Amino acid sequence: MPSVRLAIRVLQVVALIAIAAAFAIEFTRGRPKAENLGALLLALQSPDADTRRDAVLGLRQLRLSGEEASPMAVALGDRLDDRDEGVCEAAADVLVGLGTGASPAVPAALRLVRGQPDHVRARALLVLAVAGTPEGDGALESALGDAEARVRLQAVHAVNVARRPALVPMVVRRLASEPDPAVRMSAHRALAATDPHSDPVVDAECLGLRDPDFAIRREVATMLRKSASPRVEVAEALRGAIHDPDPRVRTIAYEALVAIGLAQPKALSVLFEAAKAPTTRDEARIMVKALGHSESLLDRRSEARRVSRRGSHPTLFRVLHESDPWLRGTVAEFLVSYLDTLESVCGSECEVDRAELISALASRWRSRDQAIRRPVLVRLLRSYPRKTLLSLFRTLMEIDAESSGSTRRNPREGGGTRVSLFLATLSPRDPAPDYKSFIKLLPDQALRQLLPEIRDWLSDGDGMSPSEAFSLIKWDLLVARQELFPPGGSTRHWMLEAMQEAVGRGAMADEAYWISQELEVFHRRGRKTTLTH
Repeated sequence: MPSVRLAIRVLQVVALIAIAAAFAIEFTRGRPKAENLGALLLALQSPDADTRRDAVLGLRQLRLSGEEASPMAVALGDRLDDRDEGVCEAAADVLVGLGTGASPAVPAALRLVRGQPDHVRARALLVLAVAGTPEGDGALESALGDAEARVRLQAVHAVNVARRPALVPMVVRRLASEPDPAVRMSAHRALAATDPHSDPVVDAECLGLRDPDFAIRREVATMLRKSASPRVEVAEALRGAIHDPDPRVRTIAYEALVAIGLAQPKALSVLFEAAKAPTTRDEARIMVKALGHSESLLDRRSEARRVSRRGSHPTLFRVLHESDPWLRGTVAEFLVSYLDTLESVCGSECEVDRAELISALASRWRSRDQAIRRPVLVRLLRSYPRKTLLSLFRTLMEIDAESSGSTRRNPREGGGTRVSLFLATLSPRDPAPDYKSFIKLLPDQALRQLLPEIRDWLSDGDGMSPSEAFSLIKWDLLVARQELFPPGGSTRHWMLEAMQEAVGRGAMADEAYWISQELEVFHRRGRKTTLTH
């Protein structure tokens, strides 16, 4: 029968091709690239799916590029709609790895973006996105505007994989009118992954802060926090976000403002305004406290960043004259931390900045403003006396020493000449031993003279949280300087009573129990509660 003989002949040809393809793959092992390519391209035509997959993997291992990879890209483009899905996937992966070298496969990919199963279209879009040809980019933009949300999502995913900045404008254009929240979310992620610091991407994120979907608002606020763009437009967009109905969005927006920090004066202004407004005060004040840990202080050492930070100094100095005592004190304390950070981050390069900050603090110190004096002195006493902070400490104490010569001083107004002995024990060139803080290094007599002032800080609860008060008294005084506060001694009892008042305001059960045990020691010994020097 002729038909039977023809069928047998076809089967024989197919079998021979399969055998030749398998032999070709084995033969390519250890052979030069140029010889391997022809054999593997032959294996791609095999009717056996396993052989075709092995051929694709073999082509990946050749690591060809440029003109040399052109025949391979054409052949792999023809496999993007292979009847075996594993071959499709492997071919697309190799083409994506070629990047712009995949451009010879663009004609094949263009044929597959319409009227094909989802998995075929998705891989064709990936190839178009990485190839970077005008025809491919045009087809990709059309897919971004497709009537089907799943097609738009595949196109956005392709952009995310390619991460070509040239694709950013088309995504931004489509994002403005995108109705599907899943596509909008993926588009924002693709933009942030591709070019997070570019103006178009940052502008899109600022617009995203007004998205009706709270999950997207959270996402773009997080992106702005990570990029910490110092543009004024970002600070203005975050000004609106701190009033968002979603509490998580508000928190991330505040964190973004803190991350920008001194890089943009407007960001500081937004934070300080929010810290004064009744509707935002509680959340904002937590974040203002976090300014001392802002990465804008620690990671940017370039001259541009230093100039940007310096531009924020007038904003900080204006706050030192605010009517709100909490804000004045918090910013003054922050400036002490900022001074210390400048020394560790940029050394002598920031000498002008440090001199400007010390001058501003000294000016306010002369005014006897307790809202500023107290947090500054507390922060200094608990700091390691490096060169800059020691210089500040000396300046402030010299101001008090000058004042005490003509005016009778209130004992609650500052350290004054009571620490003159301490000033004689350290010099800017001599670092403190064992990384001890100021308060651990003060001579006994100087520390005794400061105790009434420290007790006042604890008693009125102004400028120091209960946890800070407990830590200061327990660890920096009673433990670190225990020779001055022996168990059962009246001075120790006097400080414990002040600490008990502070802890009681914070409802700190464990700390209150520790204090009660300490006081019990005193009462068992029948000591009096008068201060001894």
